[in-house]
Parts: sequence; structure tokens; C-alpha cells
Amino acid sequence: MAGENERNLPHVFVRDRVEGIEFTNPTASGPRGRSFPDRDRAAHAAKLLRQLDALRQADASERASRAARGLPTEYGIVVEFAAGSEFRLKAQSLERRDDGISLLNIRKISVSQPDGRTSPEEFATVRIPAGKLEVFETLVSQYRDQTTRPGSETPKNQPLVASIGEIRRAAFEAFWTAPTEIPATGIDLPWEAWLRAGESQGERAEILERFRTAAAVAGVRLIGRALNLPEATIHLIQARREQLQNSIELLDCLCELRAPAVGAAEFDEMAPEEQRALVEAIAAQLVLPSVDAPAVCLLDTGLNHGHPLLAPVVAPNGLHSYLPAWGTDDRHQYGVGHGTQMGGLAAFGDLTEPFQSSLPVVATHWLESAKILNDADPRPRDEWGNIVRDSIAAVEQSAPQRKRVFAQQITAENTCFDGRPTSWSAATDQLCTAYGEDPMVPRLIFVSAGNYHCANSNEYPAKNRDWSVHDPAQAWNVITVGACTAKDAIRDPRFSQKPVIAPSGGFAPMSSTSCMWDKEWPIKPDIVFEGGNRFIETDHTLWDHADLKVLTTHAAFADRLLTTADGTSASSAQAARLAAIIQKEYPNAWPETIRALLIHSAEWTQGMVNGRPLQTKVSVIDLMRHCGHGQPNLLRALRTARSSVTLVVEDEFQPFKKDGSSYKTNEMRFHDLPWPKDALESLGAAQVQMRVTLSYFVEPNPGTRLTTERYRYGSCHLRFEVQRPLESEHSFRERINGADRPEGYRSSGSSDSDAWTIGSDARHRGSLHQDTWKGTAAELGSKPRIAVYPVTGWWRLRPHLGRYEDKVRYSLVVSLRAPGQGIDLYTPIVQQMTVPLPVAVPGT
Repeated sequence: MAGENERNLPHVFVRDRVEGIEFTNPTASGPRGRSFPDRDRAAHAAKLLRQLDALRQADASERASRAARGLPTEYGIVVEFAAGSEFRLKAQSLERRDDGISLLNIRKISVSQPDGRTSPEEFATVRIPAGKLEVFETLVSQYRDQTTRPGSETPKNQPLVASIGEIRRAAFEAFWTAPTEIPATGIDLPWEAWLRAGESQGERAEILERFRTAAAVAGVRLIGRALNLPEATIHLIQARREQLQNSIELLDCLCELRAPAVGAAEFDEMAPEEQRALVEAIAAQLVLPSVDAPAVCLLDTGLNHGHPLLAPVVAPNGLHSYLPAWGTDDRHQYGVGHGTQMGGLAAFGDLTEPFQSSLPVVATHWLESAKILNDADPRPRDEWGNIVRDSIAAVEQSAPQRKRVFAQQITAENTCFDGRPTSWSAATDQLCTAYGEDPMVPRLIFVSAGNYHCANSNEYPAKNRDWSVHDPAQAWNVITVGACTAKDAIRDPRFSQKPVIAPSGGFAPMSSTSCMWDKEWPIKPDIVFEGGNRFIETDHTLWDHADLKVLTTHAAFADRLLTTADGTSASSAQAARLAAIIQKEYPNAWPETIRALLIHSAEWTQGMVNGRPLQTKVSVIDLMRHCGHGQPNLLRALRTARSSVTLVVEDEFQPFKKDGSSYKTNEMRFHDLPWPKDALESLGAAQVQMRVTLSYFVEPNPGTRLTTERYRYGSCHLRFEVQRPLESEHSFRERINGADRPEGYRSSGSSDSDAWTIGSDARHRGSLHQDTWKGTAAELGSKPRIAVYPVTGWWRLRPHLGRYEDKVRYSLVVSLRAPGQGIDLYTPIVQQMTVPLPVAVPGT
């Protein structure tokens, strides 16, 4: 069977082998612990009622004073509810939309205890319209005087009222939700103002107009345009703290205040190498893309498209700029030409490879550029979500039929601390979904993870662990690209004996991580790609060298044509190139599918693993927070082999529904894949692998009233489950679907979690879920069914937004690998598809 294991066959796209059935999330078995403190009912109610009465009197006095001075009195009172214990507030129950009471934000703050310890305490900020404090007085009175039903001893409203430790008038600090210290008075600074969205588009517009009017009165400067998210309107402003805290009219429009993300690129100064003869030879043999080929669109500092390697591959109408006055060329005060460097990598990859080959260079895709940063016209206070959104819109309007992937290397450090969404990352997530646009065409966006400037060998990799992935690379839907390196040799004899800091194939010293993030947020980066290395001097300082970087195009091409680049910007540009090549191969595949195929192809190298015991899930997660799913393999992403087959499914369904007055899960999908059961069982105890990747886009809904739980940021969260060895289809359905469970159902308690590399807890973060199962071929032969089902999301949890009947689409990629077995898995699969066997593609 010579050549049977060569990857020269297309992936198998599976159609119509899916069943949609009614779905109910199975409830957890066993008793649950108390979620609120044990209170003295009468004493607790009396305390809260006293605090509410004090609020009422203070509010009445303030309104009377303002009325006497001719000032407006039509505003809400902002109240802070404190848990006052280690228990969490029942914060969502504080919101009473029918009474106009809105939950503005939720914060966790470390509070000093009497014994000197500090412990986290939860606070909720709530806006209550005038005259509506009585709603909470009623809730507390019912808790004191009534029970849930006749004969019960359980107080009415106990989960909510017992969770409240204290009620007080909110101070200005209650609006500050950033992890940094709130700015002091007297300093004129940019702020990110998150405004209430209201109950309708009309109310949203009214709140925004009131905010603008109040800002003008207070002398607060508005910057740029507003960004609309499902439950907030975000506007950048310039103000002193006292201007904000002294304006009741301004505060009445707010739900949060944050520190803004300041855009900053990682620019590397590198010594150029003059290689004009090589460039001219490559350019003379360059094979151009087809007219309908896709493009990589760079969101960067522009592109000097006259470079002899770039000029032939720049797409017609492919050069754009956020502001026409900026021009589309790539100029920078330090002369680096970052966008042009990335252009060479996005078009051709590391140029050292074609320069060492005698074969013509085939350009598979076009190059586009949208200039979003211009240091001659610095806009550090502008709103980055709007800049990127408008730039993408201009690109798409100029060539609406062209398929493309976007690569953004402009990021902001020190604004993403724990992985929580920011306005910029949420806007980027929204761009991926394209919700609200006409037509609604989702996008695939690559974002560089951001660099850490490691200066000393003693810092690596410990300091990288502490250096967070940059904003907006924490966005769920994007492909976040970190850096690895295979560059471990210097040819220059002056430095050839110097040791390098990172092992070959290992985690690059410039890359950032998500090691310090809260576990509820996605694990980033998603993948890593070549980003260069450093060598170690005798004093332990780290130095760069051209041999430890990738070769690319120079912006100042009139003087020098080639330069070197490194870091995560270089990594993300090269990764975007691979996605465009996959899009060229599968032109009708969804962006979610291209994303899945690329990440599905990734593997960890021995240099990345670097001695970690991958038998433990903790070590696996630590590796992922450094290197994601590993480095992609283009051939694996493009092609299938007979003994290593990749199946692709693209599907959609309605995850939620309205049932009377409640909102529930609606449907799940069972995929009965064309499994090579007999072929696998013939291998018996031979070791095989199955990898599953589930890719979809969530529509973001950021804001700290929601993001204390990851389920509330995304519109709909999906999961996958695979039928276990020896598990019948009937038992499989009962295990994962509450609607299929008979009364009195009890789980068998068996699990195959040890056979999965990542495990369900970690793999189900974010909006791309991937894991690898390892076991015997006989066991894999009994795994023909995969289920995709919804968990929850704000489409269901926020029904007033009217999205609970929307559909979610997803891509499911499954590969079967029988390494070294010489078995043909491909033929029995395609025979089940009742289609002719495709002809192998020679030379691929």
C-alpha cells in the first residue's frame, strides 16, 4: 500500500447525517450547598429596612434641595448592595425590569477582615428610579413576614434578601470596574464611559443624548463616536474625576467607568540585509494568484506596495486607510515600517525558505492593507473598536465578493489583566459575528498575542507567565497567535557558540501568556507560530540576531529590500497566511471552519512540552496557556491521508426557546458520522487517536453586571460529547439530555475522562473547543456518534433583548488517526457517503 499514508486527499465534508432533537440540560444530581448565609430573619430584615429608609430620606432631601435651586430632579438613585460575607450576592435578582430597576455592574473587591486577613467580597451597583425604593422594602418585608408556601418555614425571597449584607448609597467608586486604581482628582485623563442601553433603541438614543448634554454642561470632552453593544453604549471621554462625580446627570447615564485601551504596536528595530539580486530573481518567477483567490488583509501601519515582491500580489482596490489624509503608505518615525514587514510574511511566510529553493514561488492569495495607525497623527484617545470596524467596512465595500482573513498586529498592553473582555475585544468579537450588518457575513480575524521584552535569561519563562496577552487578543472569536521558535543556530562565528534561550520548537521568549487569567475566561493563545529567539551573553542578558528571526520585506525598499522580524506580530501574519491558503483550497468553507481546520492541525512539539507531565490536566492547561494548541501544520490542515482522515460538518440550529413565561434550551444535534467501524475493529488493541474540534462565534455582551460568569458574555455556549466505549446510543442520549431521561434516572458514574488530553472542564472555555482522545482501535470503533448541545448564554438569560429564537451555526471537525498501522480508513468512510471516490491530487 505504497503512498497510502500520503496526505493527498481532500477532507470529507459530511452533509445531512445529523438529527435534531428536543434538548433539556440535565440537572446536577445530589444536594447542593447553601448559597447564602444563615441569618436571624427578624434582625436582618430590620437592619435592611432601616438602611432603605435612610436612603429614602437622604434622596428626598437631595431632590428638594435641587428643586429649590432650579436643578433637574428626574434621575435615578444609584444604590450599592454589599454581600458582607464570603457568599455571593443573588445579583441578577436585584434587577427588576418591569419597575425600571437596572443592575449596572457587579464587582469583587478584597476587603480587610477583623482578624487581619483579606477576603473577596461582592458588590452590586443598581439604579433605582425615583419612587421605586418601595420595591425592595416590599421584598424585605415579605422575607420577614411570609414563607414560600403554607406550612413551610422557608422565608419568601430568602436567596436574595439573605445574600444582602448591606444597602447604601453608591459612591463614585461604585462605577469604577477596572482592576487598576481609580484616578485621583485634578488630573485630566481619558475614560471609557459605559452607558446604560435602556429597553429599546429609542431609549438608548435618549440616554446617549442626555449624556452628551450633561457632558457639555460639565465641561467633559467626548472623543470619537459611540460603540453600541447589546447592553451598553461605550463612549470615550476626556475629563477630570471631579467633573464626573459632581454631575448627577452624567452619573445617571452610566453603568460603568473603565480605563481606556491605548493602541500601541510592538515595533522592532532590526538591521537590514541587502539581497536585491535574490528579490529580483524571486519576483521574476512569481506565480500570481487567481482572480477569485482570497486575501489576507493587514490591519496595521499601512503598506509600501511598491516593493518588488509585494507589488504583484497587492489586490486591486486593496489599499485603504482609516482616514484618507493618512495615505495608505507605511511610514513610521523610527523607520521600522511594521505593516510592510508583516505584508511580506502574510504573503510569502519566512523568505529564507523561497530564497533557498530553486522552484518558482506560487502566491496563493492576495494582499490587502488597512492603515489603522499613523504616528504622524497620533490618536491615543480614540476608540479602537470604531477604527477597526470602519477600516474593515471600507475594505469589504471596495471588493465585496472577495473572501479574506484579517490580521491585526496592533495591540495594547496593560489593559488586559485577567482575561475579562474590554470594549476593544468585545468590538472585535462582534466584528467576527457581523451581527446587525447587512449582509451578515462572519469574519475570521487573527490577533497577535502581544510581546514581552525579556531582557535576562533568568526571566524566561517565569516572567512570561506574569505578562498577560494584550488587548484585544482575549477576544473569544479571534485566533490569538503567540510565538514559538525553531531558530536555534547562528552562523556568524562571533556568536555561533552562544547558547539560545529557548529550545528548538519551544515557547519563544517574546511571547505573552494567559497564565494569570481567571479560569472562567478563554485560554489564550489559540496557536503559536515562529516568532524568533534570543541568544544569551555571559552576563545573562539576552540579545537578538538576524539568524534568530524571520526574513521579510523592508519598507524603505529604495535603499534596502529585506529586513528581519520577530515577536507575535510576525507569528500572527504567518498564521493568517496559512488560513488564506486553506480558504483557497476550500472556497465555500465558513470562517468558523477555516478556524477549526487550522487549530485542529496544530500540535505541541517536544520543545513546548519541555518536560511537563502531560498525564495531569494541570500540566496540560499550563502548556496551553503558553502555547495554545501548538503550531499548525499546513499539510494536515489542507489534506487527508488514508490512515488519517478528517471529517468536516457545518450546521446550525436554534438553541433556545420560550416556553410559557420561561426561556429554556430548545434543541441539540446528534451527528451519526460515517465511521469506519469494521476497519478500526480489525486493528484490535492497536493505539489510535481521535481529535474533535467545535468552532462557533459568540455574539458578545460585555459589562460587569454579566461577566462574573463566562456564560453571560457569550450569546450561546455550545459543548460536544462523544459516545463512550460500550455505551449504547440510548444510554448516550440519556447521559447528556435531560429530555431523554426517565424519571428516577441515575448516572452510571463511569467516565472516559482519562482518555482525553485536555478534559471537559478546560476544553469548554471560549468559543472553540478541542480535545484528543487516545485508546485502542476497538474502542474507537464503538464511537460513531457525537452530540453538540447548548449550555446557556445571554440569548436565554436576557430574554428582554429578543434574541432567544436566534440560530447559532457551528463547524465540527473530527479526525481519526491510526499512525503506523497501514490501514485504509478513508475508503470505507467515503463509501458510506454514497459519493464517488475522489481522485488523489498528485504532488501535494
